Order: sequence, then C-alpha cells, then structure tokens
Amino acid sequence: MLFRLFLPLVPAVAALVFLIPSRVGAAAAPSITTQPQSQNIIAGSNAVFTVAASGNTPLFYQWSFNGTNLANSTHIGGATNATLTVSNVFVADGGTNYQVVVSNSHGSATSSSATLTVLVPAAITVQPTSQSVLVSNSASFAATAIGTTPINCRWFFNGSALVDGIGISGSTTTNLILSNVQTNEAGNYQLVVTNNYGSATSSIASLIVLSPPSITIQPTNQAALIGSTVVFSSGATSQSLMSYQWVKDGGAVINGGQISGADTPTLTISNLQMSDAGDYQFEASNTNGTSASTPASLMIVPVVARGGYSFSNTNVPAAATNATAIAGGYEFSMALKSDGTVVGWGTDTSGQTDPPAGLSNVTAIATGFNFGLALKDNGTVLGWGDDSYGQTNIPVGLSNVVAMAAGWYYGLALKADGTVTGWGDNYFGETSIPAGLSNVVAIAAGTASSLALKNDGTVIGWGFDQDGEINIPTGLSNVVAIGQGSYSGLALKSDGTVVGWGYGGGVDVPAGLSNVVAISVGELFGLALRSDGTVITWGTDYGESSISIGLSNVVSVAAGRLHALALVQNPAVEVAPRIWWQGQTNQTVPSGQTLLLRPIISGSKPMSFQWYFNGLPLIGQTNSWLMVQSIQPGQAGNYQFSVSNNYGSVTSQVAAVIESPGILNQPVGQSSLAGGSIAFNSTAAGSGTLFYQWYFNGSPLADDGRVIGADRHQ
Repeated sequence: MLFRLFLPLVPAVAALVFLIPSRVGAAAAPSITTQPQSQNIIAGSNAVFTVAASGNTPLFYQWSFNGTNLANSTHIGGATNATLTVSNVFVADGGTNYQVVVSNSHGSATSSSATLTVLVPAAITVQPTSQSVLVSNSASFAATAIGTTPINCRWFFNGSALVDGIGISGSTTTNLILSNVQTNEAGNYQLVVTNNYGSATSSIASLIVLSPPSITIQPTNQAALIGSTVVFSSGATSQSLMSYQWVKDGGAVINGGQISGADTPTLTISNLQMSDAGDYQFEASNTNGTSASTPASLMIVPVVARGGYSFSNTNVPAAATNATAIAGGYEFSMALKSDGTVVGWGTDTSGQTDPPAGLSNVTAIATGFNFGLALKDNGTVLGWGDDSYGQTNIPVGLSNVVAMAAGWYYGLALKADGTVTGWGDNYFGETSIPAGLSNVVAIAAGTASSLALKNDGTVIGWGFDQDGEINIPTGLSNVVAIGQGSYSGLALKSDGTVVGWGYGGGVDVPAGLSNVVAISVGELFGLALRSDGTVITWGTDYGESSISIGLSNVVSVAAGRLHALALVQNPAVEVAPRIWWQGQTNQTVPSGQTLLLRPIISGSKPMSFQWYFNGLPLIGQTNSWLMVQSIQPGQAGNYQFSVSNNYGSVTSQVAAVIESPGILNQPVGQSSLAGGSIAFNSTAAGSGTLFYQWYFNGSPLADDGRVIGADRHQ
C-alpha cells in the first residue's frame, strides 16, 4: 500500500500528520457465473458437476446434496472445489438438490439446484425359483426387476418366448402363471428384462411336473364263452415306482380262484361265468396319483352248447352275446338276440345259418333239418335255408302267428285264434292238421310227427307214428308244455313232472324228476330245466350230458339232433317283459273241464309271474302258466297276470272265463232182454239250474208210460 504525505501551504507552525492507505480496488463478494447443470447418468458411471464464480479471492467452495454438505471420500471427489465428482453413481445418488456454496471474506453465493438422474439398466434382484407341481395343478414363477422405467419383461421356456394364451398368463410381467400344467410343460423357465439402458436374464428356474403314471397300452373289449379263459393286458409308464390294480365295475378285482394277475398289467380270468361280465379297467398308481385305462368290456356269450358229431355245433360265436332265445337244428343252431336279429352257427350246407340280410324285429325262432324260421313282431313268418320240400315257402297271407315249430322238412304256425297252419313236406301227414283242431296254446314238430297242446291241458298228435311218436299216453292231462324229437315226445305237467313216449333215450325220463319248468327233446336224448336253474339230461349221450355239469342260472334249454343248448341268465341283456300273446281273452269252459292259460312272453329272463282272480292274487300261482283244474262255478270270473323282471313289468288284460254246464260222468252202454228195464245215468255240473234232455238216435225223448226223466231239471 502506498502512502502519500501532504504538506499544507501555511506558515510553519506546529502540525498534525495523517497517514491514509491508498485504495487499489472495491471489495467483492463471490458471484456464480456458471451454474451446475442437471445430468442423466447411467448407474455405475461418474457424475461431474462444475460451477464458475467471481469475487475477491480466495474463493471457497462447499458442495451439498439435499442440504447436507458433502465430504470427500472414495465416492465423492471435489466436495470443496469448483468441480464435484460423484464416482460410480448409484440410485441413492440421484436427486434434485445438488448445490454449491461459494464464499470469500466478503460473502457467499449459493448455486441453483442441479438434478442428478441416475439411469438404472434393467436388472433382476430376486431370481425365480425352481418348483414341482402335480399335473393339472397351477404353477407360478416370480422375480423382482429394477431399472429405469419402462422395463419390458418376457418369460422364456426352454429358450422359446412364451405368449399369453390357454394356460399361460403374465408372460410379459415379472409373475408368470401356468394353469392346468401338463407334463410337456416341464422344463427350464427364465425371465429377460430390458429397458433403454440395458437388459438382464434371470437364472434358470426348473419346473418339474409330478404326474401319475401314463397309460401306454389300453385293454381291449372281449367276448368269450362260459367256461373259457380271457386275458386283459395293459401297460403304463411312470417317473417313479408304480403299483397296479384291475377294477371291475368300480370294484377292485382280487386274486384267487379263477382270477390271477389282478395286481399286474396282465389279468387272467379262467372258467368264465356270466357274473364275470362287466367293464374292466387297469389302474396304475405312484406317489403322485392314480391313472386309469379306458374301460374294456367283457361280454360273456350266454349260450352253452354241448355234444354232437361236429365241433361247429358247439362253437358258439361271439355275436351271440345278447341272446334271448335259442333253437337247435339238425347239425346247426340259432340264437335270437335282444335287438331282434338272428345269428346262426354250425353246419351251413344250405345256408341255414345265414339269416336273410336285414332280418330284424324277430320275436321267436325255430330250426328244422337244414332251414330256419323267424317270427316277426308283426305276426308274419320268414324262412331261409333248404327249401327242397317247400319248408321255407311260407303260405301266402299267413299272419297273426304267435308261435312256430320246425320239423325236418316242414313248418307249423300257431295263430292267435288257437288254430294251427302247416306247410312243407307232408309225406307222413305231418302238415295235415286234424279237422276242427282249436284252442291250441303250444305246438311242437319232430322228424315227421307233430304235437299240439290244447287249453284243456291235453295233447293231440298227428303225422308219422312208426315208433309211437304221436301215441299219446292214455289219460295224459294237466300238460303245460310239450316237446317233439326225432322219435319221441315229451310233456311237462303242471306238477313239474315229465312224461315221455315213443322210441329212444328221450323217453327214459329219470325217476323222481321234478320241479321242471321247461323241456326239450332231441333225436335220442331229453333235456329238462329245473326251477333252480339247473339242467337235467337223459338218453343216449353224444356229449350233450355235460351241459348239466356245473351249469347254473339257466333260463332256457333247446335240443338239436345230437347236441344240447342252454341259455344262461345274462345281466347285460336289459329287456323289459312284453306280452307277445296272452291267449284268448274270453273263454267259455264246460264245468269240470281243465283250463290252461299259457301266455307267450318275451324279454330278459328270469321273469316273475303272479296270477290274479277277480283282482285278487292267487296264492302260489307264480308260474308262467295257470292251470285251473276241473273248473267249478265259483272259478268263473276274471283272470289276469302280471310279469316282471329286473328291467320292468307289465300286466295282462283281463281274461273272462265263463263256466258252462259240463258232463262229468258219461252214460254207459247197456244190454237188456226184451221187455226188461234199463236206466242210463250221467252226472253234470254247472252254475244255476241245469236242464237235461235225453236223446235217442238224435231225437229228443219225452216222458211217457215207458220213459221217465227224459227232460227233467236238477
């Protein structure tokens, strides 16, 4: 500093001297000339803020962030300089309030705020985790991503990008949801996140789909004969150990007896019975659950055939699984199925086992030597096979037929009015129906002899009689069913016993045979079905007798020439009863005469019957027929029946039975000397007052001096 001396121009006297400093310039506080600038910095980079200021030096600097003075460190440099460096910027460094205060001895200046925006590249901070889920359940993968928005997400499965759709949602978010997971969705999942400043890929998260075993081989439907063996096979694969179980109709199959392999992929059932029919499934299990195969049905052919010269007679086809009726021919057989169609097997020399194409709506069948007959539900008859004697040439206009029978070369038809029609060979008079034959309820045909059962329980025969085939036993009565073989006839009586006549083993009915409900007769043997569902055979044995061994639940029998047939109850055939023919609904019966009511019913067997009289059940009358023996006035009235099976029931119409007078004891011939006296006696029964009239040579007698009691009333 310079000093100047000023001397006043005055006299010399004593004086006061001042020393005054010399001013070089004015004092100046700091002033910000360049403000720090806001910045966008990618995380991990360095941020530099610079300020420029003027003012008397020295100038001092102090940077602050959010009002807090910064200090130099490894992260902060230049906190007290004009240039501030924030090294390796991270998100916490971001903000809007970076400032610097510039000061000197004359004052200070504060800069404007500068914003540091930290731009964060997309990154994943929480990784998705691997997981295991049961098949058909849901799975989800979650991750946490950071970064400057907007952040784009995309999930990948085994390297391929996923897209939202069926079973997939959240494929463009950090949370992926998979619903109804299947085994093909097992694998590796990753999340890729991106923004404008970078991208990141998550670690791999594996999805393990825990599944029950997978069925690789499905069992197949099968049809088999009674007594045979059937094998079901299946297979499965699994991620772990498996156990196996076969199931029938929802219940576990147990090893033992006829069953083996119930807990293996191969199930074997031997000695098949009707009870084995049903739906079978194979189940494979592991710790994750159980898988079941598709059901495989086992249908048991309900027809059993034994005997005969030819194996083809007993080789019942699988097509007979739904049989409801059977018939045996010379060397062939037929079955009527529940759908109204017919199947045949055995010798086929004349096409006898080949029903006409399209044949349907059949309600009954019959078999002859080499031909077949079918009764349709419209009451007409159709024939096929050998026609060398016109046996399949059904009479034109034949209708209202309710039952049929086939002989060797001829046919018989029972009509709804109780009359019989015949056609075909008539060499022995087998189709020459006796004049006036009526009130017939059943018919049978043999080689060349015919039988008819009347509604009074008696049997009429005509045709060939060389061996007594139609030589009906004297006094045979109370018959409810008949059968005609090659050389013999059979009758089933209402008491369950059997009577035979003619020639051959078929007539040798076992002593004591009882409780019989159905009969049939072949060339040299007889068959009887008992009420307990068992079969009895007798006569010359060509193997047919084996049908009675171990067979139960039989509902029908039929005899071929030398082979026997049995129809076993079949739960798979669900046909409700149908009254095909009730018989005559109104009948007038002479007092004392027997009345047989024998309807024809179709449907699944067995069936249950109950007969009624004037609306009240008849105790103990539960057969398929009703026999009213020696009808009396009190038995005239209204009769009807109900029939049921496991699939339905039906009740018949009322059949009105009117009792008319009947001769109980016939007058007997007498001899007398001329001029002597004679007396004729007869006994009659009937309701109300009975009136009598005696006749002589066709002319009515009148009381006079010689005749007494010619027209008296009771």
